[in-house]
Amino acid sequence: MRSLLLSLLIGASYAQEITLDHIVAAVCQVESGTIWHGSGVVAGRYSIGGDGESGPWQAMSYTVTDIGRNPRRNAESVHYAETTFRIWYTNLLRKHGSHAEALAAYHRGSAGRHKKAAKDYAERCMNLATALAKESQ
Repeated sequence: MRSLLLSLLIGASYAQEITLDHIVAAVCQVESGTIWHGSGVVAGRYSIGGDGESGPWQAMSYTVTDIGRNPRRNAESVHYAETTFRIWYTNLLRKHGSHAEALAAYHRGSAGRHKKAAKDYAERCMNLATALAKESQ
């Protein structure tokens, strides 16, 4: 009986597991205030940031180029930008092993800027992704 209860509890915790879709939506909202849902951008506006980042996920052109993508298309197409983010983030997740570390690395960027704010950024994204995971149950 105890093992059955434990299995049910463990299964319940997996139901709230943060998925890549939750991360995609959370980063989009934190970076640009844009609401993203599985079918694409639902509401919001995004522009070129103060350091030259563009699109809903506010990617820097040199980072987009580093992963073999086209910066111009990334700035012009939401779907292209989403794919770019997914490729980049998946690579970071493999390298760093956890969402929190991958998000901090994402915020630092390939140039390693914004180191001081990376932990707070990762925490904001994780809190939002966790809330989105709970909502999607």
